[in-house]
Amino acid sequence: MSVLLDSIVILGGPELSSRTRAGLRLAQQYPSAALLLSGTPQETAAMHTAVQRELPATTRLIEDADSFSTVDNALWAKDVCAQNHFGHLAIVTSSWHMPRTAAIFRWAFTESPTHLSFFPARGSTPPTKQLKFLEISKWALFCTLPSVRTRGRNKLTGPTGRRPKV
Repeated sequence: MSVLLDSIVILGGPELSSRTRAGLRLAQQYPSAALLLSGTPQETAAMHTAVQRELPATTRLIEDADSFSTVDNALWAKDVCAQNHFGHLAIVTSSWHMPRTAAIFRWAFTESPTHLSFFPARGSTPPTKQLKFLEISKWALFCTLPSVRTRGRNKLTGPTGRRPKV
């Protein structure tokens, strides 16, 4: 049984314009889907501007300007999907970022009824050596420190309830 695509999340991060363009193309194919924008305040503002310029004013837009990691993106999206009873979420990010993104979103949505689909942004370039190192480091952190994956529910978050950006 196929599930209707009813929500799309665009993740902030490197190559934001490529990710945003890919998400906008998908939103044009599924005009009834809600569009979720998740990233830092600057990333979310840039995505919002592109949405206003490219999509009709009737587009349902849900924004998160407090996600500073892929884990934050996934946990926020899971909450939004649960609150809105979304059955099928499309995740848009860079192609080189997709393997870790898919693992994190699958982990976050383990007990969720929401179906996930992954859409890599076309034209995204392989990361530089620094980004490759950072991506590998984040993989290692995600895989070896389960307590980091609980968004605001462990001693690693500090007094603000936010994990340090890794």
